[in-house]
Amino acid sequence: MDLRKAFLVFSFILWSISNLQARIVERIVAKVNAEVITLSELEDAKLVGNNREDVLNHLIEEKLILQEAKRQEIQVTDTEIDRALMDVKNRFGTNARFEEAISKQGISVDELRHEYEKRLLAAKLVEKEVRSKIGISEKEWMELYKPYLYQIRVQHILVKTKEEAEEILNKLKKGEDFTLLAKRFSICSSGETGGDLGFLNKGEMVKDFEDAAFLLGEGKISEPVHTHFGFHIIKCIEKRKTPEEVLIKILKRLKSQLLQKRFEERYTTWINQLKDKAYIEIFIE
Repeated sequence: MDLRKAFLVFSFILWSISNLQARIVERIVAKVNAEVITLSELEDAKLVGNNREDVLNHLIEEKLILQEAKRQEIQVTDTEIDRALMDVKNRFGTNARFEEAISKQGISVDELRHEYEKRLLAAKLVEKEVRSKIGISEKEWMELYKPYLYQIRVQHILVKTKEEAEEILNKLKKGEDFTLLAKRFSICSSGETGGDLGFLNKGEMVKDFEDAAFLLGEGKISEPVHTHFGFHIIKCIEKRKTPEEVLIKILKRLKSQLLQKRFEERYTTWINQLKDKAYIEIFIE
């Protein structure tokens, strides 16, 4: 074989390998209506973590959301994209650091703009179809905060067995001092201060402990209460209204948790409806 033929054969082999690699990388792994998801998209997305199944499901949902945003003619302005990019740049302190960071990631500013356009489109649609349709009624709100209107201050004695707890309870019924018994017998670190746990709000204790403690009147002592820590004897020292600043923080947290739960439930229902109406085919196991 002369050199010219050898060169042509070698060139053909290189082209074949390159073409095969390209076809492997761009292999279609899923079809979502008229759009496809390629293996390279899946592998790129996997770089941020999670298993392949979860990542592919995320990519499918992203396609469906963007398709629905297009169908509903949701729009994102250049100003909105500029603002989002500016927020990112500000986190880096200087424009030079920002450009260095995206350069290391192998992406251009235009590619980043396109990514933020997609995110903003998705966010607008989710706001319209999910977040704007959840809330808390006045009746629900009243029921939500009612248990948190009062705090209790309690002491407790924690021991390992029910027999120990009953022996201590008998001592208390005979008039022995709760604080001294807590210091002597409690295996909880609070025993050093007589078992005093200070003022507590609903949701801050183990449920069985909490249920028993909040039923006690001031000065009353419980029967032994079993939790995974052991057996408790609880004394209610004082009940009082929850300070306003504490109550505000609690209610803010409760509201956030409830709205997040409802958001997740409604989002799941909505995205499943999009999936039910769509043509989705997956080509990998």
